[in-house]
Amino acid sequence: MGNVNKTSFVYYLEWAEELLKLPDDLRLKIDDAVKRYVLYGEEPTDMNVLYSMFGLMRRQIDRDANRWNDIRLKRREAGAKGAAVTNQQKAANSANADKIQQSSANSAVNVDVDVNVDANVDVARENRQIAKRFVSPSLEEIRAYVSEKGYNISAEAFYNHYEANGWMVGRNKMKSWKAAVAQWSAREPEFQTTHRTKTTPASTAQDRANDAASIVAHLLAEDDAPNT
Repeated sequence: MGNVNKTSFVYYLEWAEELLKLPDDLRLKIDDAVKRYVLYGEEPTDMNVLYSMFGLMRRQIDRDANRWNDIRLKRREAGAKGAAVTNQQKAANSANADKIQQSSANSAVNVDVDVNVDANVDVARENRQIAKRFVSPSLEEIRAYVSEKGYNISAEAFYNHYEANGWMVGRNKMKSWKAAVAQWSAREPEFQTTHRTKTTPASTAQDRANDAASIVAHLLAEDDAPNT
């Protein structure tokens, strides 16, 4: 990231909730990695950090920064259009001949109408594109859905994996995250660590972090494998 024009970034409460579940040393490493990424654009070299919550936090930070840049550019374009219309109206008002003045005023009105029409068309087109675009769920939405369906899976592991890989299924953009949850539920027993059975819970926060990292690493390897 490292955007010198931006003086702040959003730190989400759900990040803090999940980080507090991790061991102190890992939590501090992730927190420092986020700060260095925001300030200087540095990527962490510690694999424990890279395959942790840092990946999903980085993607959300990048999305927020891009959204901020888009808003700034749109405001700048709108200001330029408004200034152009104002200048044309001033030119029309300064004309001495009534006929020329009226003609210039009509031209300014037509330009204003064209700008408004173009802006409305752009907004409608953008709204249609947004409606068709996949919207990634929040961790709370996934937790609620997993609880509703009675799936015996880790909502955090599912969210961390797909947030880290940009919500891709193989090489294609995900279309339905609820369908992906169902598929994950059917496959998660494959990803359980060999030193514990599925019915034995993690004894420590470090065990839970290791399980999530193992699942994420396994699925990232599958996503990166070439199609045969």
